[in-house]
Amino acid sequence: MDNLPTFSKRRPQLQVAIKPYSSPLFYAEEVAPNTLSTTGGTALFLQTEHGRFLVTAAHVWKEMQKLSAQPGGRFTIAVSSGSHLISLRDAEVVDQDEILDLTILRSPRITEAILQGNQFYQPLRLPPPPLIAGEIVGFIGFPGQLREIKGLHISPLSWYLEHPCYPGIGDKFMIPGFGEERQLVNHVEQAPAVDDVGGSSGAPVFAYRDGRVELVGVVTEGTTGANPSSTFQISSIRRLKADGTLEK
Repeated sequence: MDNLPTFSKRRPQLQVAIKPYSSPLFYAEEVAPNTLSTTGGTALFLQTEHGRFLVTAAHVWKEMQKLSAQPGGRFTIAVSSGSHLISLRDAEVVDQDEILDLTILRSPRITEAILQGNQFYQPLRLPPPPLIAGEIVGFIGFPGQLREIKGLHISPLSWYLEHPCYPGIGDKFMIPGFGEERQLVNHVEQAPAVDDVGGSSGAPVFAYRDGRVELVGVVTEGTTGANPSSTFQISSIRRLKADGTLEK
């Protein structure tokens, strides 16, 4: 396993490598002319020999389904790929685990998607070896606080966090949600501070192993800020199989 000694040496390598695999997930509703109300999370486009899937946190998908079932308004559930949105209205759940807080989706639109600025993550092995305490992991999330809305156009900004992980309960790991290891990916003037990270749930988490990045988990809960107790919870995907189901 690669053992780069410091964040400063590892960060550019890991951050650049994983950026194409994180995509913002949206529920957007036109609440007034040219005015959008938006919520959502982060997701991963996954491709295996069994097909193409979308992986996110179960609570994110449930909330979006709940909102879309409400009458009135014009709404859409979509995942962003560069300059366009891919509708998820016809998406179906392949498998879901409420304890792990993971959902795997598929739809014809995901299968036929031509991504712009993103890539389907194609793992060399599923499931991957389990996370090890102290292993450095990183993820890119799309907090709702950083989703700029101009007219009916949503422009998401993302941020990056990298840190050694430590064991949680069961198949879950934790990483601190503060420190110099977090930073905005998009360099914009007067970018807001990343204090409210609602929308980062569902972000794919990667480790740098044997000279390449490997998917090891999904963000399912988190807080950030200056508080030393702020943390992110990562659900391991060590039970994820190539057909999009989770080993029971």
